[in-house]
Amino acid sequence: MGGRICIVTPDIVGPMKNGGIGTHCYWLARFLAKSGYAVSVLYTGPFQFGTYKEVQVFYAKDKIEFFSLSEIPKPKYQYYGIEYQGEVSERVYHFLKDRSFDVIHFQDWQGNSFASIQAKETGVAFEWTELVVGVHSPSLWEREGMQIWAASPITECRLDYMEKYAIEHADRVWSPSQAMLDWLASKRIVPKNKARIIRYLIHFDNLVPQTLPGNVAKDISHLVFFGRLETRKGFELFVNAINKLLKFHPVHDIKRITFLGKIGKVQNNANALYYLKQTAEDWKTHGIESKVIDNFDAFQAIRYIQKTGAIAIIPSLLDNYPYTVLECIENRIPCLASSVGGIPEMIHAECTFKPTVDSLREALQERRTRIEKMGSTYSNEQVQQDWLSYSAELIAGQEKIVHSESTPRVSICVAYYNYGKYLPQLLDSLKKNDYRNFEVIVVNDGSTDSSSIQVFKQQEQQFSHYGWKFISQENQGIGATRNFAASQAEGEYLIFMDADNVATPRMISTFVRAIQKRGADALTCMATVFRGDGYPDSKTEVFYLYRPLGPVLEMAMLENVFGDANSIMTKKAFDAIGGFGTDRSTSYEDWELFASLVLEGFTLDVIPERLF
Repeated sequence: MGGRICIVTPDIVGPMKNGGIGTHCYWLARFLAKSGYAVSVLYTGPFQFGTYKEVQVFYAKDKIEFFSLSEIPKPKYQYYGIEYQGEVSERVYHFLKDRSFDVIHFQDWQGNSFASIQAKETGVAFEWTELVVGVHSPSLWEREGMQIWAASPITECRLDYMEKYAIEHADRVWSPSQAMLDWLASKRIVPKNKARIIRYLIHFDNLVPQTLPGNVAKDISHLVFFGRLETRKGFELFVNAINKLLKFHPVHDIKRITFLGKIGKVQNNANALYYLKQTAEDWKTHGIESKVIDNFDAFQAIRYIQKTGAIAIIPSLLDNYPYTVLECIENRIPCLASSVGGIPEMIHAECTFKPTVDSLREALQERRTRIEKMGSTYSNEQVQQDWLSYSAELIAGQEKIVHSESTPRVSICVAYYNYGKYLPQLLDSLKKNDYRNFEVIVVNDGSTDSSSIQVFKQQEQQFSHYGWKFISQENQGIGATRNFAASQAEGEYLIFMDADNVATPRMISTFVRAIQKRGADALTCMATVFRGDGYPDSKTEVFYLYRPLGPVLEMAMLENVFGDANSIMTKKAFDAIGGFGTDRSTSYEDWELFASLVLEGFTLDVIPERLF
């Protein structure tokens, strides 16, 4: 074995009372380290418990290098165009791109992988690194399970796009269940390579002996609701099923109910404890004592259920391949679980029920006979072998083919109007670019400022021997001027620039390589917005970083998420949609152009690098 593997996650055992994603990342990191890989973890979530140093020491015992995004300096500048999760993905990208990992494992939830996968898709980073996304619980899927609308629709729309983009464009995608892959297909989220089913790892270094007696509950009068106290995990379903059982069967054998999980939200965004308060009082009149334990981690929770000899109830309305069920299987804990998501892929039908009040009530009444038939299809030994094979395959990577990069003709189209103090800077920055097969077309749109007219003539004299074109016309507006410049272009690709922009030294070559690598019709990029009129250098005051998101059509009704006009596109696509709009009463020409491109079925993406 050998190779460098990084696991990027917003959830993991140690700094927080983790959920399923954190449990998976913990076991995977330990298993890969034990199997001979050099393993690093980049944690992007908050520290709810312990300190950074304490968690570093905790993982170092297993020879795992632990990093936290909270310990990495934040960018000096503010981003415009993305929100918090987008900024996190940017920070993750900049942390990873200068480190030579062979494989990077990302999680779908929270979109940590977005900028990194955009970077690989556009050829600016990770050429020799396999970027992998595990599909656990996309935010859209979670909202469906919680049966709630997005609390912040614009923020959620951005995040949904980031998560979807990552799944569709990662080198490899895997999920622990077929049910989740079916859900992706139902939402038309299609990975570029066929997704793999690989079950979750658990207890690989401390398996429960197979000789232990099986699923015998020592105390069937004690029920443990096992999971987060929220709608998606069936919290209300469970409470309602108990209430209905008590209503129609006042003589019962339930004495204790324990809620074992984090406190969450129920419908109408109410706190779960508030929802439970009056019901728990009513249960006392029926001889049932109840309590909530919300501060146990997974290991403490399992020990509690084993010690009490209770039956675990897992009544999820929506689930993927829940660790609660897996932990019951591997620790011989009797359980009843709803037949949703990947759960039927884990345990036999006798121990499942439909996620309805009546079905759960019936299962609770029959729990003694049902748990005696409990069985599973999960094999820890097989899962270990699957992860070993998959990891070896990832290290080997996709077939690496070195493509000879062509240098097609590029036409730089510049609309110019009364910007005499900026045009020389723009043209000088283009002259300094490392790409050679390009032309520049500057169209003076009827400038009225005498100084700007004079500068235009001077620049024409200076650069005409390069073959650059300087054309004057009567004032027609920026859209018509850009279209006229494009009509004079000889290049296969068009790059539009405003006269007050400055190109970075590798702008043209990066644009060309990216659009060829991506196979896109148009690409936008990031920009540095700075103060002052001088040529920017290391001392220039940066105002903010402009970071477009991409072709999110739902968002595009509200704002320009596509990018700035300073972009590259094929002349074929530009001509097909008729170019820029020419309405002079607005200043949304680039927004409308990119929307038209995407609506007509052309491909647009974003290079996550500052090119101008």
